[in-house]
Amino acid sequence: MTKTSNLPANIEDAQKARVRPPNTLDVNCPNGEDPVEQLARIMTGPRLASAIALSTISKPLLNLDEKLDLTATRLALREASDRLNADDLSDVKSMLYSQASALNLLFAEMTSKSFSNLKGNCFEAGKAYLGLALKAQNQCRMTLETLGNIVQPPAIFAKQANINNGGQQQVNNGVAFRAPATENQNPPTKLEGAMNETPMDTRTAGSVGNSNSQLATLDAIHRT
Repeated sequence: MTKTSNLPANIEDAQKARVRPPNTLDVNCPNGEDPVEQLARIMTGPRLASAIALSTISKPLLNLDEKLDLTATRLALREASDRLNADDLSDVKSMLYSQASALNLLFAEMTSKSFSNLKGNCFEAGKAYLGLALKAQNQCRMTLETLGNIVQPPAIFAKQANINNGGQQQVNNGVAFRAPATENQNPPTKLEGAMNETPMDTRTAGSVGNSNSQLATLDAIHRT
């Protein structure tokens, strides 16, 4: 296989071949936007902070001469975000599986150290390593559980609500609670006026009679 001569052999050569320094952030304005406003959008966006962190960590972690290119790292994060917004969860699944594999390896390492210390009668150190092993195992289980929920989401069961005829009691899956009492449709008649006043007489007045009784003359009273 013939190797193309103009391709860099490693990451260091690729970084040295670039014109811009790795700390430089390119601001593109394809639609004629104001460069200052475009830079403000990038600075307040969700990806630049992660790109700075990844660029800084990569140098000592990968033993590089220079940091990763900041602009290229930000563009890679933008492409990953676009895949996630398009409901492509392949990156998320791969990340969770990789983390679970690393946690499983950590569990095996801590278990081995715990066994070696317990075998050498170093019970306190063996107990400490065993605790770390169990924590790694639990984190691995939780990571795989999250991955399983993403691959096959759990089913959701709707709760059933039963309301009796009176409307005063509602039962949800066997748990009963009292519903707030509704206002009476026929409220009692309120007294007119204050409580110490006589209620108004609403009875129908009687009819006037036609007879006109005559008054008799009283007799004189004879006193002793």
